[in-house]
Amino acid sequence: MSRVATRNLNFAEPLAVFLLIECYIWLLRGRHRLLWIPILGCILLSHYARSERPNDLGFQAANLRDCLLTYAPLLAFLGLTGLAAGILLQTTRPIAFQQGVFAFAAYVPWGVFQQYMLHGYFLTRFDAVLSKRTAALLSAALFSGAHTPNWFLMTGHTTGRVRRHAALSPVS
Repeated sequence: MSRVATRNLNFAEPLAVFLLIECYIWLLRGRHRLLWIPILGCILLSHYARSERPNDLGFQAANLRDCLLTYAPLLAFLGLTGLAAGILLQTTRPIAFQQGVFAFAAYVPWGVFQQYMLHGYFLTRFDAVLSKRTAALLSAALFSGAHTPNWFLMTGHTTGRVRRHAALSPVS
């Protein structure tokens, strides 16, 4: 395969995956609840075809302490600000402690998966064919577009920088 064809394929693949995800979320999820499985299968097959290992995608504990020290104060501030705003605006919903623990336990793996998709898949694919800056901007734009109803996630990725860390978990 020619270099131009490979470049075009490497650029088209993440865009196609993004469109499949968006179609699933907005059009197909109600009638075809398990259609996410073949989409994930295509993504995993892509990693396998490129011989990418979990470490290459950010699933490791390297620099975990540094990431936590860097982001924990800001995340604590944002979390407490959001909680305070919810209490002041009376938009919080009273739930039992056990419900909160279960919701948190479900949300953490979902957050890690979304960060994997952003950093481990989209950014990795775009880095191969675009400049670092353009790859980060395009990845952030796609992630923000996918989260259009969620203003917190949209703002966080369009105003912040998408950067590759050695570990996905603290970023999540």
